Formats: sequence, C-alpha cells, structure tokens
Amino acid sequence: MAERKYQMTKIDAGDYVLLSNSQKSLWRFQRYEDGPSHGLQDWKADRQVWSCARYCHQGRSLPNGSDDMYDVLNDRERWVTVADTLTTRQQAIDCALECAKRRGI
Repeated sequence: MAERKYQMTKIDAGDYVLLSNSQKSLWRFQRYEDGPSHGLQDWKADRQVWSCARYCHQGRSLPNGSDDMYDVLNDRERWVTVADTLTTRQQAIDCALECAKRRGI
C-alpha cells in the first residue's frame, strides 16, 4: 500500500475527512446509527455503522482554508456516498482507497 501523504482530520466525534494523495479527492468518513428505528426492519437492533463519501467538486478547487472547508462540509448535494453500513472506520477507509485505485484518483 502506498504511504499516505495526508493524515485524516477529525471534524467532530465520528466525522473525519481525508485528502487523497493525488489531491484530486476529498473523502469523508461518518459514524451514524442505523437499524429498525431508522427503517431497516431486517436488522435485529439499532447499531453504530460507518459510511464513506467522496466530495464531487466538479472543477471547483478543493478547500484550502477553514471557511472553504465549512462550506464543503455543509454542501450535502456534492457528497456522494460510496459505501454505507460498514462495521468499522477502517472498512470505510479501505473502501475509499479501493475506490480511488479503481478510478485512478
């Protein structure tokens, strides 16, 4: 596995972002609760799970300051979920790295 050039940044409890080595993608990893009380009737109980999302900046530059980052984090229309209901944060990170490898980003 390639060495990471950037480290993960904690935004809040259960909410992290990571810039790709190529600086072409911004990844977000979030922990949330899902299960029967959220509409998943086939689950026995609610539990904490993780999701992985990629920011689709579509030609816009990635954030380079705290004001830009605030706008990006709250721009829900541009975050595309790559995977969800993952058991661990590491699974979410691995998912992002695999997606980046497949897409060449």
